[in-house]
Amino acid sequence: MPTILGHPYPFQIIRADPDRLLIRYEVNNLEVVTKGQDSWFLGLVVQWNLFNGLGDRARIAEARARLAEARAVRDGMSNRIRLEVKNAHLRLRAATARIGVARRSVVQAEDSLRIVRDRYDSGLTTIVNLLSTEAALTEARARLTRARYDQSVADASLELALGTIGKDSFR
Repeated sequence: MPTILGHPYPFQIIRADPDRLLIRYEVNNLEVVTKGQDSWFLGLVVQWNLFNGLGDRARIAEARARLAEARAVRDGMSNRIRLEVKNAHLRLRAATARIGVARRSVVQAEDSLRIVRDRYDSGLTTIVNLLSTEAALTEARARLTRARYDQSVADASLELALGTIGKDSFR
């Protein structure tokens, strides 16, 4: 127990907020002030900063500015993600369309080769014509392979943009 001038001094300090409010009281101290009579003492100290150089306003403005910046960053990221997803989707649609065109091109090149081969077998065309028709078929097949590759890459890009890419995407 604390003492004041060698006498026991019961007290209790209650703090609601260390910088704002301090309450102190003393109950039935028979020896300190009243020479043996009952006494009560209650003291209240309130600290309130009336003016702090507009520091509170500055901190509030700073917090609002940081919040606005965070929202702008979030909105920018959201827009970039939307754009990336849309571009990946469009690349996938274009690659899928190229596959259809390349398939029709292969069918036409195969028909052309069949006709030229029949003509060559009949002696109506030259070997050069036959070889160039075979080369055209090879090019059509290469375009189909390239279109399939582009579709696979576009599909993976879309999954990446959507955040759904996984190990199964590469099989």
